[in-house]
Amino acid sequence: MIRNALDITNELTSFVRNSPKTAALLRRLALGTESGTGSLRPLCPTRWTCRTASLRSVLENYEFIMHTLEEVSTESSGEHARRAGGMLALMGQFDTLMGLRMAIEVFSIAEDLSRGLQSATATVGDTQKAVTRVCERFDSMRTTVSFDKTYKKTERDAEEVGVDGPQLPRKRKVPMKLGGGDQHPDATAKEMYRRQFFEVLDLLTNQLKERFTQPTFEKAREVERVLEDASAGRDVSVPAVVRELYGDDLDLARLEVQLKMLPDVVGGGRNSVHEVLQALVDSKQTGGAVFQRMMSEVLTLAKLYLTVPVTTATAERCFSSLRRIKSYIRSTMGQGRLNAAMLCATHRQRVDELNVDLIATEFFGANDRRRSFFGR
Repeated sequence: MIRNALDITNELTSFVRNSPKTAALLRRLALGTESGTGSLRPLCPTRWTCRTASLRSVLENYEFIMHTLEEVSTESSGEHARRAGGMLALMGQFDTLMGLRMAIEVFSIAEDLSRGLQSATATVGDTQKAVTRVCERFDSMRTTVSFDKTYKKTERDAEEVGVDGPQLPRKRKVPMKLGGGDQHPDATAKEMYRRQFFEVLDLLTNQLKERFTQPTFEKAREVERVLEDASAGRDVSVPAVVRELYGDDLDLARLEVQLKMLPDVVGGGRNSVHEVLQALVDSKQTGGAVFQRMMSEVLTLAKLYLTVPVTTATAERCFSSLRRIKSYIRSTMGQGRLNAAMLCATHRQRVDELNVDLIATEFFGANDRRRSFFGR
C-alpha cells in the first residue's frame, strides 16, 4: 500500500510539474483556501529526506488535485487526458489515502533519523543510540490505539474530499500448489489495514536493527570506547578487536603507554570521540614534530578510525551533486573542470570561507599578460 502511494505521488508530481497549464489550474483551484497550497513537491527516489514533504504536499492538496484531474480528463484529449483519468480513479480509492497517511507517519520519523546520520560529526555510538530511539518509537506505534488514531484521521479526510469508504478487495482462491485457501484472512478492511501497518513497522524495525548491529559497527564502536575512556583518565587496555584489526599497523606496547598520556595531552572533559579527535588535531598543530613523535601511535589509531565512514551519505551526496552539475547544458565539460566544480559543490562551506579578493589578486599577478589586461 505504501509502495502504491509512493508510485502515485511520483506520477502526480511529474504529471503536474511537467505541464504548466495543469500546474496553473491546480494553483487557481487552491487559491484563497487555507487547506491547500497549490504546489507539489517532487519525490526523490533516492533521498529519504525529500519524501515526507512530497507526500504531505499531495495530502494537503488532495481535493484540489482530484478536481484538477477531473477537469483535465473531461476537457482534454489524448494521452494527457487518459493519464489524468487513470490517476483520478486511483485517488478515488480509500487505499491511496490510507497509504499516504501511513507513509507520512513512518517516513517522518525515518527522515529525521536520516538527517541525523548525514551529520559530518556522526559517530558510531551516537548512531546506535539514535537508531535505538527510532526503533523504540516504532514499537510504541505498533499498538491498536496508535493505529486507530491514524485510521480515524484517514476516514475524516475521505469524507471531506469525497473518497469512497474502505472495503475489502475481492477474495481470490490461492492455487493448491501454493497452499490453497483465500488470499486474505482479514474479516474487515480495518483489520487488513492494521495488519499492513504493523508489517511495515516490523519490517523497518528489523532492517534498522540488522543494519546497525553488524560486527563491523561493533568493532568501530570499540575503537571509539578506547579513545573516549583513555581521554577520561580511565584504565584502558588495547582490546582484542584493535589487536586483530590493526596489529600490523600499530606498536601495541607504545599505544598503551600513549593512551595513559592522552588525558594530559587533550585535557579532561572530553565526552565524545569527536571532541577527542578535535583536541588531537589542535594539539598536533601547536605541538609540531615533537607531539607527533610522542603520540604517534594514538594519531595512527585516530587516522585508521577516521577511514571508516559511519554512513555513506557523503558519497550519495556526491552523486546527487553530479547530477545537478553535469547537466545537458554542460555536456562538453572536461574532466578537470568537472572535478573542480564537484569539489566546490561538495565542500561549499569551506569554499564560502575563502577570500575571493586574495584569489583574484593571485590570479591577476600570475604573469605579465594578466597584469597588463586586468591591471595591478
